[in-house]
Amino acid sequence: RRQLVLGAVAILVLAADQLTKAAVRSAVELGSATHLVGPFWIHHVRNSGIIGGHFQGVGLAVGVVTIAVVAAMIVYVARSRTLRAWAVVAFGLLLGGSLGTLLDRLRLGYVTDFVDRGNGKAFNLADVAILLGIALVLGYSLLRRPSRSEPTPETPPG
Repeated sequence: RRQLVLGAVAILVLAADQLTKAAVRSAVELGSATHLVGPFWIHHVRNSGIIGGHFQGVGLAVGVVTIAVVAAMIVYVARSRTLRAWAVVAFGLLLGGSLGTLLDRLRLGYVTDFVDRGNGKAFNLADVAILLGIALVLGYSLLRRPSRSEPTPETPPG
């Protein structure tokens, strides 16, 4: 069941990410920006770096690391017997977002970014999914840690 939830979340994130990027590539000229609402703009840019346009030109290295991380996530979820449903959803967000950026890098050589908070640093839905997934996984790992008063394998009771 965990693999089904993981796969469903990942596929939904991947599909939404790829559909929004395709819509931006077809409807918004590269480099142009259109005000959306509040502080948000649709700003069509190409990103060969990582989230928000940082570290431009590292696409190949990021692609290789992404493949390793995706494989590790799948193995971890498959082998884990204690993951709660929301942790599996978190890994699904990470997986879907990672696959979205990996697909772009392999197919296009760059990632299409388009959501801009008015600072010129655009991002996309895959980035949002990855950051949300990281936050949930960190929260999960912090909640899983035993308190100092609980015995752990390293500290005997007493």
